[in-house]
Amino acid sequence: MKKNKLGIIGHFGGNKKFLDGQTVKTKILYEELEKKTNWKIKKIDTYYKKPNPIKLIFQTILAIIECESIVVLLSGNGMKIYFPLLYCCSKFLNKKIFHDVIGGNLDENIKKYPRYKKYLNSFEYNWVETNGLKQRLEDLGVNNCEVIPN
Repeated sequence: MKKNKLGIIGHFGGNKKFLDGQTVKTKILYEELEKKTNWKIKKIDTYYKKPNPIKLIFQTILAIIECESIVVLLSGNGMKIYFPLLYCCSKFLNKKIFHDVIGGNLDENIKKYPRYKKYLNSFEYNWVETNGLKQRLEDLGVNNCEVIPN
């Protein structure tokens, strides 16, 4: 049986220990998928954007080439870079993109950057933590949200 290939783009913290919500959520998702699936999972650690951007670019390109699906967990800065790229992957390379939303202010980001709505609607799902955020996103025209409590 062929193994599914999944990329996870998020802040894993490199070799350092981080206890912030974004890093913890990213690591827990990875660990649970490792335990409960037989998927081959490729980690793309956004920690390396400053100490080793070449490594991050290389990991991202490999994941796009090798993985059928990509889960992305991004902060505001990561959205600016990855959303347009993942939009193209979704539209032109038929990659399945799943966005696991960090925090509860994505609606504010859409108001600030209206093009995000197009990107978000190109993804398979945008997993949000609350019904309130789901409703606010739907009010802004993002129609593919699912609530997965933190």
